[in-house]
Order: sequence, then C-alpha cells, then structure tokens
Amino acid sequence: MCPGGEAVPYRAGAELRESVDLDWWTAGAMPPCMQELIPGQYVLTTCVFVKTGIPLVGERGECIDSNIFEVSP
Repeated sequence: MCPGGEAVPYRAGAELRESVDLDWWTAGAMPPCMQELIPGQYVLTTCVFVKTGIPLVGERGECIDSNIFEVSP
C-alpha cells in the first residue's frame, strides 16, 4: 500500500502513451514510497472525489484499478 495523497494535479487533455512509467502516471508527484517498490506485479488504484456543494449529498467519489503492471529491477 502506497498512498499518493492529494498532490497529484489533474491534467486536462493528457494523452496516454504506449509506454508509461510511474512518474508520468503520478504527474511528477510520485510519493517516496513508490520509489522503493520491489520488483513484482502491482495494480494502481486511482480515486477521484468531488465536493458537490449540495446539502445532504456531500462528497461523491469513484475509484478504478489499472491493469496489472510489472516493476522490474
């Protein structure tokens, strides 16, 4: 488990490249714990939360998992 926190900025129009690394995926805000991942297979869960400003609704959110990816030495 490696939390990304709230420091990852949203980039409108970002294009998914054929090959991406964790630095690209986290928009250059990769938390230190991600730099210490041991080789193996992982899944990245991305969650977005929006404060609706509507009483009784509050915050709405959704999470999605990436494909399985591999960290190699």
